[in-house]
Amino acid sequence: MLIDLPGWGDGRLTASATVVTADQISDLVRAVIDQLGYRRCRLVGHSMGGLIALHLASAAPELVTRVGVVSPTSFAIIRSVEHPVREFRLVPAFTMLWRVMGVLRALGGTGRALVRGASAIGLMRVVFAPLFAHGFRMPASVVRATVDGIDPHAFLTAAEVVRGYDARALWSKISCPVDAVAGDRDVFVGADDLAELQRTIPQALVTVVPECGHFGLVEWPLRVLIGLGFARAAVVHRPHGSEP
Repeated sequence: MLIDLPGWGDGRLTASATVVTADQISDLVRAVIDQLGYRRCRLVGHSMGGLIALHLASAAPELVTRVGVVSPTSFAIIRSVEHPVREFRLVPAFTMLWRVMGVLRALGGTGRALVRGASAIGLMRVVFAPLFAHGFRMPASVVRATVDGIDPHAFLTAAEVVRGYDARALWSKISCPVDAVAGDRDVFVGADDLAELQRTIPQALVTVVPECGHFGLVEWPLRVLIGLGFARAAVVHRPHGSEP
């Protein structure tokens, strides 16, 4: 089951919604789980979805049996949102993109037109290349999908979710197994994020994927699946000639 968070994919986020909390998003995820009739579940989340998966595991231990996170939004981004100048060094690519999204949202329709124009001449490949380990080698279709999937309003609202979020206090309550995966070139994951995650959640198993950026499921899907604990399924269903 795949769930689009508000503002991403088919998830709706109204223009008037500028403040959304982790509790509100987690409640939406739990409502979907409840409607499908699941009493226990395993959650896997990417980026902001990783933060929400960890939040729900903390808030509803009776529901969540295991958590997998891929390049989760965590400590460095939280600190950068709180103190963008003082903590700029932690995840500068995120902070710069965050500011660009603020300008684009303020421009409204003009901003969207600028993005379309920049994409048409290949400029957006330069902007989003750092999100991948080898951004200039990625197929044009992947770059277009990345650009099309970024909504300035959703990006800014997601950033506000982490303002004041006490990840250490909340995540330290997690009792279920946790599998955390991130690329060694992930510009949205701070250098100490995974170590701090492991200190906060001692039972967490951490995997760093080499030659990988923020979108490990695009760049190295098999390695990410193995890091998430799906090794057996990944090996059994590996296509001939795919990545080792």
